[in-house]
Amino acid sequence: KKFPGTKTLIFLEKIYQKLFSFALFGPSVFLKSVLSGPEPEGTTGNKKVVLEDILICTYCGKDSLLFNKNKIKCKNCSSVFIKENGIYNFKISV
Repeated sequence: KKFPGTKTLIFLEKIYQKLFSFALFGPSVFLKSVLSGPEPEGTTGNKKVVLEDILICTYCGKDSLLFNKNKIKCKNCSSVFIKENGIYNFKISV
C-alpha cells in the first residue's frame, strides 16, 4: 500500500498499540521484510535446518553429538539419549 504511507502507518501503529494493549487486541503487523539484492557472502539463505544442526547435550552443553538410529551419544561426556516412541529423551536425571 502506498497510501497513507509507511511512516504514517508506523506512527498510528505505535499509538494504537499503547491504547489497546490492555485489551490484547491491538493492530496486527503490517510490514513485510524482503531481502533486496544478492545475499551477503557467508549466509546460508533458506537452508533446511536438520536436527543434528540445532541439538546440544543437555548435560555438558557441547554440540558434539553422535546420531544413531535409536539413540544419540555425546562425544564429550558420553551421555546417551534414547529415542522413545520416535522422540529423543533429553531429560536430566536428578
